[in-house]
Amino acid sequence: MKILHTSDWHLGQRFYDQERHQEHALFLDFLLQTLKQEKIELLLICGDIFDNANPSRQAERLYYDFLLRLSSLGHCQAVIVAGNHDSASHLEAPQRLLKAFNIHVVGALSDDHDDALLQIKSKTPQDPGIWLAAVPYLRDRDLRRAVAGERFDEMEQRTKQGIIQSYATLASELQQRNHDNAPMLATGHLTAIGSSLSDSERHIHIGTLGSISAAQFPTAFDYIALGHLHRPQKVGGCETIRYSGSPLPLSFSEIKHDKSLRIISTEQGKIEQQSITIPRFRCLLTLKGSATELQQQIEALTAKEQLTPWLELVLTDSELAANDLKMLHECAKTCQVEILKIGLARQDAPITHLKESDRSIEELQPEEVFQHRLEHYQGRISHETLRGCFQQLLNRLHEEETL
Repeated sequence: MKILHTSDWHLGQRFYDQERHQEHALFLDFLLQTLKQEKIELLLICGDIFDNANPSRQAERLYYDFLLRLSSLGHCQAVIVAGNHDSASHLEAPQRLLKAFNIHVVGALSDDHDDALLQIKSKTPQDPGIWLAAVPYLRDRDLRRAVAGERFDEMEQRTKQGIIQSYATLASELQQRNHDNAPMLATGHLTAIGSSLSDSERHIHIGTLGSISAAQFPTAFDYIALGHLHRPQKVGGCETIRYSGSPLPLSFSEIKHDKSLRIISTEQGKIEQQSITIPRFRCLLTLKGSATELQQQIEALTAKEQLTPWLELVLTDSELAANDLKMLHECAKTCQVEILKIGLARQDAPITHLKESDRSIEELQPEEVFQHRLEHYQGRISHETLRGCFQQLLNRLHEEETL
């Protein structure tokens, strides 16, 4: 059986919904073409299908249109699990309808695990197919109950142990059902220790809450398909525990790394893998220099991609003058490119601009506001403990919003 692993689509990304819509449409066309050419029998989408719990109608239309085209292929099933950005109930709403089209959706892990334990049969004779533990993002309330007076390190340990135990239980249940000794796979949407983060995801990883290592996953699984981190990578040196990464760059820190799809083959009970590079549909560039030098670099751009290039500008001038800012934006408009970020090279933390205005507090992430406040805190509680407690509160709030 040939399986394709992808994750972190983030349909309907805020600020750039219309621009991202075009980019996502091109990616989904490429994905569908790959499914046809490679004769994929199972598509695994490992969370963060949408960028938020209440996606736009445009994002939903793109999602369901893709599922309709996927179903029309006739040879490819799909398993979709929720990520931390997704609403579990929203994803599961059409669950019974989609199941009729061989599309299985798991928004939350049920107590009996019935929805998460799947036997995926192959159309190829003599191929036993696979058994799959379709594990979505495990929310804090799924893993433990609050205990009055519990210290943060105790809470963190119980959360991690809850994740470890969930995977161990699912692996055991699959082994009991797997009479043909077929390959066993699992999905997940979490942070694994030893993985690399990019700027687009650092704000959701204060502390190590819910992080487990490669060695803490059950060895019964022949491949574990993960979502949540945006760089394609293996975990802790293990070839069979992998992040597919996001299909599109979600920050300028990701432009140095190719985006890819992961194809897993389970023929004859052996796990073989290959990576397929996703083409760049938009040019993302970081340019550095004085205001005059940046203007010259913008005018010299010859982007070959289909969509409007996006730029991050790093000014080496001593200060950011209003006239320079206006000149650079006018130049970008003339050259049909768009500036998303402007920062000063001399500062440790760049001043970021969206369009032509400074960022207001409404545009800052909660984590950024908390970090600024923490820098001025001189109390007896360690910064690490405060970050961990803040992350726990933020996770709880986010989970309530995505019910």
